[in-house]
Amino acid sequence: MFIQEISIEIKNPDIDRAELVEQMDWFLGAMTKNGQLQAVYTPMYFYDNRLICLVIVQEKSSFARKNDNIYVRQRRSETEKMCRAKFQVKTLGKDEPTKVNNRISGGRICRCKKPSSYILWTEYCTVHSPIICGDCGGYVPLYL
Repeated sequence: MFIQEISIEIKNPDIDRAELVEQMDWFLGAMTKNGQLQAVYTPMYFYDNRLICLVIVQEKSSFARKNDNIYVRQRRSETEKMCRAKFQVKTLGKDEPTKVNNRISGGRICRCKKPSSYILWTEYCTVHSPIICGDCGGYVPLYL
């Protein structure tokens, strides 16, 4: 898993910041439901005329547009129109699993070409995908 900074510059001088935060909540919620983000709570703050969010993702490419479903595309478009800018993504680092937190945030991503089976498993204290490959035991991102 990776920690990323998702930000958008606010080029619209008339923007209502409270409305933007609400719009961003809808966008991040759609991304979470699509499996692109792994945590339900996402810290969000304003800095130098940018709205910045810190997120946990399974892959560096999780935020890529190719992974968007119809709801994420709609919310992304609305947010970018509202700000008159495009999102920027920066990978801050990799979440390194330890023996203590491996069950919570660690684990590897499945790279099997055609898994023979999948296992649906989750619990309240994990932030990774609830789908596990039956062949390699790796986590399968929901957007694949």
